[in-house]
Amino acid sequence: MKRIFIAILLCSAFAFQTMAIDTSAKSAILLEARNRTVLYEKNAYEKRPIASTTKIMTAILAIENGDLEDVVEVKPEQVGIEGTSIYLKEGERISVKTLLYGLMLKSGNDAAETLAQYVSGDIASFVKLMNEKANILGMENTNFANPHGLPDDNHYSTAYDMARLTAYAMKNETFRAIVSSKNYTSEGRSFANHNKLLKMRNEIDGVKTGFTKAAGRCLVSSGEKDGMRLVVVTLADPNDWDDHLKLYDFGFDNFKCTKICSDGQVVATLPIAGNGRVSAVAECDFCVTSANADEIEKKIYLPRFRYAPVLKGDKVGEIRIIKNGETIKKVDLLADRDIVLSQKKGLFEKVLDKIKNG
Repeated sequence: MKRIFIAILLCSAFAFQTMAIDTSAKSAILLEARNRTVLYEKNAYEKRPIASTTKIMTAILAIENGDLEDVVEVKPEQVGIEGTSIYLKEGERISVKTLLYGLMLKSGNDAAETLAQYVSGDIASFVKLMNEKANILGMENTNFANPHGLPDDNHYSTAYDMARLTAYAMKNETFRAIVSSKNYTSEGRSFANHNKLLKMRNEIDGVKTGFTKAAGRCLVSSGEKDGMRLVVVTLADPNDWDDHLKLYDFGFDNFKCTKICSDGQVVATLPIAGNGRVSAVAECDFCVTSANADEIEKKIYLPRFRYAPVLKGDKVGEIRIIKNGETIKKVDLLADRDIVLSQKKGLFEKVLDKIKNG
């Protein structure tokens, strides 16, 4: 069947020169979170220790599998964990919410183990849950061995994998509220956020610092501006604060996210022979991240008509997104309602049958 299309030019090309950029990190990435477009990377797929940035996974699992209002009794084995601490005491009763703030703002290793046992009953079971979640999220070069990030040869990730995890976690409203908080006070405890970036740029709203001698300085952050969410990860970076600011400037100054369609948006209408029309609606939200000089086109492909029956949700066409002449994505267009086969043929259908039968 012959197909027709409507081409819509979304971005016209104009000259610009991308600034040269580098970081002090051994591994780094700048990722646009909504469609996981890599805007900058340096050894981003190299396995490295990740220190307390591990707690991003611990936090999102506790949020998804627990209740912030639950109260947990601290067990003897959760007291005096090596490294940073919120100084839990045996027998103390503390809410999951306060533990989460202590985990992400103060980086408490004791909070990490307490949350892990709250969710899964024991550390080994929680670690299994961490790795199952990593697999679901496509973190192909990651393995967790504990909930806090203390050194272990079997505990590692990559800048890219940590960016994917962060892009996922930042979709969660509770997670965002915690990691964007500069301070938190509750249940006799006060925590100040170690993430200095929150005070440096208004658009930055998280997420986690980390340091061990083995891992070096690790930093994961996220920021949103002009409809674009960026995630920056640096591993083993002695100059992490400045490098993150540099990467945000690079990302927000030189790229933009163009909205192509929204889930359920009516994009076009399609005649159904002798039975009226259906609306062709977009299957999902989609935006494309591109450099300011890139030329982006949206082409809508539909047949001239279709015969009944057509059921709601049937594919009736597609949007093709073309970047610098190359198709980079297709979004299906779906019928918005059922149209059943009419028992009595309409004039239009009779004419088509006559043409078809000669």
